[in-house]
Amino acid sequence: MRENRLRIKIAAAPENGKANAELCAFLAKLLSCAKKDVVLKTGEKSRLKTVMLPLGVKQKLEALAGTGS
Repeated sequence: MRENRLRIKIAAAPENGKANAELCAFLAKLLSCAKKDVVLKTGEKSRLKTVMLPLGVKQKLEALAGTGS
């Protein structure tokens, strides 16, 4: 976590949406949810992205990032 954002490095090339798809797949696996439930909301062509996650994963994400409330 940095500046209230989760920092993730993805190895996929940022071409034809490959990195975006890899990011969503990575988050889905990490949070044990379906890939279709991880939706890229903003930042399709930017390094800064906003994703929509399913309800109930916030605590899991905070625990993984070490920022639990």
